[in-house]
Amino acid sequence: MKRLTAKTPEGWVIPREELVPLDGGMGGPAARRLAAFEEMAQRLLNQQGELSARLEGLRREGKTKTVQFRELMGKKLMNTQMLSFLQAYGLLEEGEESAKD
Repeated sequence: MKRLTAKTPEGWVIPREELVPLDGGMGGPAARRLAAFEEMAQRLLNQQGELSARLEGLRREGKTKTVQFRELMGKKLMNTQMLSFLQAYGLLEEGEESAKD
């Protein structure tokens, strides 16, 4: 992976060529990568809510031993692990982790 940040004695920096001034903000490779990360994280959070609702419906129907239930539970556990990594690295806001429950 090509890093868009560099560690300096002052902290992490983004080289000037990775950010481009645009009307209303900054663009360029670093901005595109940040946007892709944010889209991925939001999709994981949204999926957790959807998976929880589907799993609850299957529980109410007594279908906890079905292949569908187990596949959905596997997806939810994988998402939970990914969200835990993001939280451990400070990449999710404090209130966002509740969406994974």
